[in-house]
Amino acid sequence: MIWEIGSAFKHLFLPPVVFGWLLVYGLVMFKRKPRRARWVLGIGVGMLYVSSTSWVSSAFMARVVEGTVAKAQHAPQAVVILGGGRALEFDAAGVVKQARLGPAAYERVFEGMRIARERKLPVLVTGGKGDGFDPAEGIVMADVLRDVFGMPPRWVEAESRNTVENAQFSARLLKRDGIVSVIVVTNGYHMRRARYLFEQNGLAVTTAVADPSSPAPYSWQRQWRMLIPNAGAIEETYLASNEVAGLLYAWLVSTFAAAAMPSATVAN
Repeated sequence: MIWEIGSAFKHLFLPPVVFGWLLVYGLVMFKRKPRRARWVLGIGVGMLYVSSTSWVSSAFMARVVEGTVAKAQHAPQAVVILGGGRALEFDAAGVVKQARLGPAAYERVFEGMRIARERKLPVLVTGGKGDGFDPAEGIVMADVLRDVFGMPPRWVEAESRNTVENAQFSARLLKRDGIVSVIVVTNGYHMRRARYLFEQNGLAVTTAVADPSSPAPYSWQRQWRMLIPNAGAIEETYLASNEVAGLLYAWLVSTFAAAAMPSATVAN
């Protein structure tokens, strides 16, 4: 229940949706308190605009993306590929007909496959069914690795609903087989949170970004165009905001877990 509530709040109150709520509040209050309403509407419109420009969204995302490649002190023993979303096709009765990996997930699977093949390492895929529909994302990823790339994963974690559980459940599977050092594959904007959580679960982490890129060369025309609102910038702002919220949630989970450990030891 806590996860469902948190997920709902995330979608309702992360940018740019939260700025829409400011507009709603301003319109509702306009007759009663017009001066305050004008200020609220102005702030809402302004924040909605800037969050929809590539100039702001790119700068925000640059603060979130993992800047450097982290290398574990121990040689990696396995490759861990994190899920990045799947698309479901339903029939007329509401039954899932087909499941496909989304673009981010496919990038991760392809890069993870390439690394595993190059280094001759076993693969773990991780991703559940946060929406409640079968098949879980981990199952879809495993099918793609087996059927498309001819490389079935050794471990399939298909119960997790978020990155916190990705790390917890994957670490349990890996440690049972003596795996303590891994290469974690995910997108750059997601890597900081993923690395932190896998390290908190006792694994040495080497990072591998599935979507490496470099900034485009400077041009006046490009900089001017970055001030035009666009859907891509809105999505980028949301992804960066989601990572900030996710990092805060990951830190809180780890902090409370660490605080609970001494009392649990005393109780035993």
